[in-house]
Amino acid sequence: MMLSAIKKAAAIDSNHPELHEHIVDFALAVKTSSNLSDVVQRVVSQELPALLDSKDVESYNKLYLERNANSLRHLLSGCKVWRRLKPDETNSALALLTNLSGDLEDGRADICTSVLEALASGAFGSCADAVASYRAACFQLFPHASAFQVSGNGEEEREAPCGGDVATGGSDVAENSLRDTAAVVTAEQR
Repeated sequence: MMLSAIKKAAAIDSNHPELHEHIVDFALAVKTSSNLSDVVQRVVSQELPALLDSKDVESYNKLYLERNANSLRHLLSGCKVWRRLKPDETNSALALLTNLSGDLEDGRADICTSVLEALASGAFGSCADAVASYRAACFQLFPHASAFQVSGNGEEEREAPCGGDVATGGSDVAENSLRDTAAVVTAEQR
């Protein structure tokens, strides 16, 4: 069923950042699963190479990052995958993701906020220095965006609880995810 959903999504937008993460998650789940029937294994082994551009998962992610080097949304997804695949290279993934000096097509405040939320939520492990540096860099670009504000005493205006939403200060991940998904669907329908 997941393979069918991935194939349908790929037919709509094969380069969508969330789809990239789902394809990798699916490939890793299949690789580590020991209880797939022979029929399912045969179907997956026929379909998975097309989804991964006939590459292994690491090469697929590296190519994805190269192809989307100018898109912060895509870099966020690719760097999340990079960290999952190679936790010892987290600093390299963070350096790529938090570099705002490049020629980003989508370096808007909302996308930068999504990156900040991912950093603050622990998606890249404990990286308080990266969160602070990234927040400061974003503040230089978007001084009126509340997500990047700091108080007069140098403390963050909004706490970034693990798993929480930096913009709202909430901690209900499911509610935030649902809201974010609805916003993406609405924005893509425009």
